[in-house]
Amino acid sequence: MNTRINNRFLHDFSNGGRIAGGLLLSAILAFEMPVTVLAGEYNIEYGDITITATDSDNQSVDHYDSEGQPQHTDSDPSPVVTGDSYEHTVTLNADAGDVNVTFENLNINTQDDNSNTDNHAAVSVIGDGNVTIELNGENNLESDGGHAGLETNGNGNLTITDIDDNGSLKAQGGYDGAGIGGGYEVDGSNITIAGGTINAIGGTEAAGIGGGFRGNGSNITISGGNVTATGGYWGSGIGGGWGLGAGDITNKFGTGSNITISGGTVTATAGGGGAGIGGGYESNGSNITISGGTVTATGGEGGAGIGSGGHPNVDLAAVEANNITILGGTITATGGESGAGIGGGLASNGSGITIKGGTVTATGGEYGAGIGGGNSCSGTNITIAGGVITATGGTCGAGIGGGYDGEASNITISGSSKVRASGGANCGLDGAGAPIGYGGNEYGTGLSVNPDTSGLTTGSVTLIVYQPSETTEEKGSDPDNGSKGNVDDSES
Repeated sequence: MNTRINNRFLHDFSNGGRIAGGLLLSAILAFEMPVTVLAGEYNIEYGDITITATDSDNQSVDHYDSEGQPQHTDSDPSPVVTGDSYEHTVTLNADAGDVNVTFENLNINTQDDNSNTDNHAAVSVIGDGNVTIELNGENNLESDGGHAGLETNGNGNLTITDIDDNGSLKAQGGYDGAGIGGGYEVDGSNITIAGGTINAIGGTEAAGIGGGFRGNGSNITISGGNVTATGGYWGSGIGGGWGLGAGDITNKFGTGSNITISGGTVTATAGGGGAGIGGGYESNGSNITISGGTVTATGGEGGAGIGSGGHPNVDLAAVEANNITILGGTITATGGESGAGIGGGLASNGSGITIKGGTVTATGGEYGAGIGGGNSCSGTNITIAGGVITATGGTCGAGIGGGYDGEASNITISGSSKVRASGGANCGLDGAGAPIGYGGNEYGTGLSVNPDTSGLTTGSVTLIVYQPSETTEEKGSDPDNGSKGNVDDSES
């Protein structure tokens, strides 16, 4: 049998059977060569696009062709979404698994009005799986009122990457919607930015990155990229939206928590009342960790640079900032009026603040401490165990400690820390703030508190005491002199 077949094949080949032989050879080569799956390109101009995880390994794409006819692609592991539209939207559905997509020169603007009904997000992320968006080219997303520019819903994780270093994203929320995160009364959580040039702009009452109006912003991680996050009025730059209705510290609306920055260049600016990084207006800021990168955080009127938003009830410490940790990086934190550079906003205590490394410049807004409490509130449990720190109080605020009329306690400086603390100037009849200690008040200059420096080794502490005079004199050495255990009392 085999002899007959082989002879017949040779006979066919010798009599023009080269075609059959060629097909056989092609089949063998095709079997041996690796298979490359080309990514499909889908244009938003033709209609809405939905990418759905069908299981843990596959995703389908529902889209429209250039004739406006609906199409379905069963499997596309690397879809590319591109094009321009003022009406169509993208939905990334990770209910059954993970979704991976590339945005390439994608421009969607659904902004119509400021209402919160019958409107749409430019891009919606739904489901409990992981969604990864790779950026190529310039991408712009602007949404209707009540929606985030890039909106997250569900309990899944959103990750933004730029592996080729050639992508950017501008995401702008409509009224009450974050730039990236939650829409109206929706939290913005589980967001990771690992690369790209990102410009996230929150609508009024919402965060740049994080919660929409009355929405929390949590589990937000930035590990790379060039990120600019600007909150709408009452919203934080990165964190919570306006927590309207907060009456006390137990408020759960608009909180900014579990925020981690380990790299990249980050500029976070709040709208009025919110923290640059942390809580929105009337809201707490907690569990914030910075271990690297270059970070500039600026609070809105009443908000801290890093910490909590402000609260209108100055007679009650209605919100708080706690568990703020800085391990490294270059950090510049500036409070808005009545807010600390790092710590509490207006009517907010700052506590549980730990600095172990990095170069930190913290400046309080008027009546706020450099590091510690906001206006009328205290700074407690502050530990500095490393790094180069410059803390300057706003008017009547302590460099480290209380804001105007605020107290200070449990302040420790140890190790190789180099600390320069300046009390804020007096304001009229109200006294100046202490370099480390209480804020000033109507009765005079704030009381100085001696920090625990028993563990100070090669570090130094320089205290700048405000003196209302035409001459300036500083006694002692600069904090960069590295002298062991050096504590200087200076005047300016």
